[in-house]
Amino acid sequence: MEERRQLHRMPPGQSCSECKSRKYYVEAGHRYCRNDHQLEGFIQYDLGDEQDAGRHGAVARREKEVRVIEKRHLTGAQGKLLYLEALQLILRNQLLWLIYDKGHREELETVVRDLWDLRLRGSSSLVVSSEAEDGELATYGSQATEDQSAATLAQNTRAQSWDPDLGKKWPLPRMPDTLGLCYLGCVLLRIPTRIGQFIDWANTGHVPYKRAYWDLPQEMRDRMPSSFTRVLKLPSTEKIGEDLYNTVMTAALSWYLNYNMILPPIEHTQMLVQTARLLTLPFESIIIARKLASILGYTFQVPIDKSRIFPLDHPEIMLVSLLIVATKLAYPLDGGESALHFGHTFRFNWKTWIAAKQQFAEQQPQPQPGDDLKIDEITPEELVAMEDDELDQYFSRVSGLIDKTNDNPITRFFPQEPIPPIVATPELARDELDKHLKTTLQKAYEPTSPEGRNTNEDCSNEAAAKYEAYRSNEDLTDTARSLYEASAHAAGTSLETIVRSVHMLELRLNVAQRNIDMT
Repeated sequence: MEERRQLHRMPPGQSCSECKSRKYYVEAGHRYCRNDHQLEGFIQYDLGDEQDAGRHGAVARREKEVRVIEKRHLTGAQGKLLYLEALQLILRNQLLWLIYDKGHREELETVVRDLWDLRLRGSSSLVVSSEAEDGELATYGSQATEDQSAATLAQNTRAQSWDPDLGKKWPLPRMPDTLGLCYLGCVLLRIPTRIGQFIDWANTGHVPYKRAYWDLPQEMRDRMPSSFTRVLKLPSTEKIGEDLYNTVMTAALSWYLNYNMILPPIEHTQMLVQTARLLTLPFESIIIARKLASILGYTFQVPIDKSRIFPLDHPEIMLVSLLIVATKLAYPLDGGESALHFGHTFRFNWKTWIAAKQQFAEQQPQPQPGDDLKIDEITPEELVAMEDDELDQYFSRVSGLIDKTNDNPITRFFPQEPIPPIVATPELARDELDKHLKTTLQKAYEPTSPEGRNTNEDCSNEAAAKYEAYRSNEDLTDTARSLYEASAHAAGTSLETIVRSVHMLELRLNVAQRNIDMT
């Protein structure tokens, strides 16, 4: 009998409650152990047919619905298009600030919108290229792509090609490009707005730039790819400076390369007056600077036919350099007599000028302490030596770079502290600047007494012909360093850039003078 039975082994942990047997057989729909004890809790139904006896039958299971899980972060072309939408929103906020807060003409929004539309004409290739390679996220800087032909970029290697045929290598705009477009719009409308002003507005938190990422809608930030999030957060950790000059120069050359568009000259006369007022320089500097530009035949336009671009080739850096050279010609920095004759007997006291500038700078509101904190350059030793206030500022800046949304459920037990808003440094009022200009020049202009003049004509000519040029920062005297540093701060560039540009301009003027003497 037992031989005809088909014994099965019970699952692990189960056995007969009476004999502890672990083998069973099925008979008449019931389960029995090998010692014929019935096992409770099991009934098997026979299918009825002789051939199907002992079978369990087919098990019908309900199919589960396929759940489509939507990715929180967009990838590929969708992520790039979302990044472009974010830049467009930031650009619009900047234009609204310029129009309603700074009083620029409303036509500026129309002009910049058209420039933005032309800039994104080639972005349609992103959708096509993403089908071949999805999920690759990369941003491209102001340099040209490697696959662009040498013939296309033969005129200038800094220009970008915006050809849609580039596909996934089509260069995406960056955050500084938004400020660059606003500046180009001002140039096209002949609005005298300096790049140095844009740099100051961005670094002091006036124009939407440093915290522009946090001004975006929450849904847009949640869907933004992490690589583009880092790009949008970069202005909060780094100050913009000469990078904006490079961005404007690259954009101007790219507009000419792609659309054969040449920018008009900047409003150099009004900008000369603005810069001279900001630096409280004598009015003779403006007149001499215009004459020097006329001698050089300079038109204050972006050079589109040069194979190599120097900082001096930028119209606004040329403008500041001309102003410095003109000031040195009008009133030598060593206090000697000028090589030019103005018809008056005044000299310029540079020590009084330096003291007035320092006193005026101390009276101005200082930026908040955390603005100058460069978290990327802090070493572990410096971090350990920080005071409590400095540590709070450091961790506040670091927490600002971390997204609030996180997939890890543990992070909800460690909520982030709210990021303190950037308090914009108050701008210098026009009335205060005019008062400072008037007071400083009244003190700096000193009449020359007849006893103090050189009676020896040869000595006078020798002193008048003396002109000091500086090749590097180490060659600067104290007076020259004060003038050069103030000019660099007004232009938003480094001291080294101003020194090199002024020296290069002086060499060009020497060549022009030789050519005039030969003729």
